[in-house]
Amino acid sequence: AMHKIWNESIEYFCGGEEGAHATVIAEAITNCNLLSGKAMNDLSASWWEGFDLCGMGKKRQLYMLFDTTAMKMDAVMVAVKDSILKETFEGNHVHFCHGMRPSMEALKESAAHMFARCEHFCRDGEISDEEVAELEELLEEVRFNQTSMLKAYRNLSHEEEFKGAKFVSEDLASENTFVFALSVWARKIQDLAINIIKINKDAEPRSCQGTMAAALYTGFFNTWKFPDQSK
Repeated sequence: AMHKIWNESIEYFCGGEEGAHATVIAEAITNCNLLSGKAMNDLSASWWEGFDLCGMGKKRQLYMLFDTTAMKMDAVMVAVKDSILKETFEGNHVHFCHGMRPSMEALKESAAHMFARCEHFCRDGEISDEEVAELEELLEEVRFNQTSMLKAYRNLSHEEEFKGAKFVSEDLASENTFVFALSVWARKIQDLAINIIKINKDAEPRSCQGTMAAALYTGFFNTWKFPDQSK
């Protein structure tokens, strides 16, 4: 869903005129944000289903990491939605998008591919050494494309039409927000991949007694702890 949203967002944003499809994209972003919040609530209460045994604890931890990342993307996607809905396609919009689109497309594709692979690894719960190596290669590709987009952005800012305050003027406010949102989105996917590798390396088998004890301790602590006087 996320890949489709970004495909349509870039296609529309780099187009030449306003259209009704902006509302369709905005609605898709809103629905995607609602789903990520519901999934996190379900995962937080799911420990008892397998008592985190036989790799279930690691799998649940990976899924929670994946969904936490998706929730952190909510604000980013709201910025994308705002940019799309407010863009008037006037001024230097077409020139800006013409210079930025190739690098934006490259970053979007590499980040979306890595996001899909991260989802697969979280769903599987078992990550081999070969798959870790694959993630590390994907990380390098995303980093390269992010650097390339930054270079394209800087090169564009030196062109005569965009020199000085023109590049950060109201005319290009939506364009700057859109590019920044894409960069932040890709960065969050990089963080996800790094944390998946870390969890896979650090994960230890967990006993039923350990899971139950941790759950009971947390429940008891939250029930009987003193209220925070600072609030």
